[in-house]
Amino acid sequence: MSIKIITDTSADLPASLAEQHNIEIIPINVMFGNETYKDGVTISGEEFNHKMFVEGQIPQTSQPSPADFLNIYEKLIEAGHSILSIHVSSKLSGTCNSAEQAADSFSMSPEQGIKVVDSIKVVDSLKASVPITLGVLATAEHLANNPDISLEDLASYAETTLRRTTVYVALNTLEYLQRGGRIGKASALLGTMLRIKPILSLEDGEVVPIAKCRSLNQSLEKMSSLIAEQGKLTSAALIYNTDPETKDAFKSQLIAAYPGLELVETTFGPSIGSYVGPNAIGVATLPEAP
Repeated sequence: MSIKIITDTSADLPASLAEQHNIEIIPINVMFGNETYKDGVTISGEEFNHKMFVEGQIPQTSQPSPADFLNIYEKLIEAGHSILSIHVSSKLSGTCNSAEQAADSFSMSPEQGIKVVDSIKVVDSLKASVPITLGVLATAEHLANNPDISLEDLASYAETTLRRTTVYVALNTLEYLQRGGRIGKASALLGTMLRIKPILSLEDGEVVPIAKCRSLNQSLEKMSSLIAEQGKLTSAALIYNTDPETKDAFKSQLIAAYPGLELVETTFGPSIGSYVGPNAIGVATLPEAP
């Protein structure tokens, strides 16, 4: 029985890489007014950014339903796969809960039985966006190199790898963070400090402020310094939304500092893009294992 890796669009994993590594992606739901879209299926990143930043529409997002997970789980189980399902932090989204409900539902079916449930492992990444991308890709590569690995051991590898990932996101405005939710300790930035350009990160599955800068360039310099403290990197991921020039400049810095680095490039999807605002840029890193 082969193992199939699943994640959701909160990982901001490029579709081309998902296809290359045989990873399934479940879309989150995006709502603009009375219209509901499937992220990456019925609405693209460009369309999302246009509605939000050009038309000024305020989006809402919601996790995939247990039924969404059940549909894909049933298809993969029937095809003879076991499933490693890796998702956005449970402290930020109900996605893991939906996945676990779908897995649990198998045990309530006498036709399927408990053995099928043992073939599904749900992993709470305690991350969001590109750290999940790095963890999922590393796990897929580990699976390819160890095709006989057990589901339990692969899940353990994924959890260990995800714990090593780090992410820094530089915001050009706090406006969208202020009107959003699920921002954890970053709420300390709000109120009278709307002119700062903060750097946010994730700790124990929650958003936390790392630094308060006065310009986006200062934020990028600080992020470069924070990354340099990590030592050698296995891989990194660069993410942005509406400012390709700044992204290209920062990309050049990373390539110069880390020749030969495996660098993933992607864009903010609705899960995180709803809160970071325009001209945001972030970088996730996976340092070498000690």
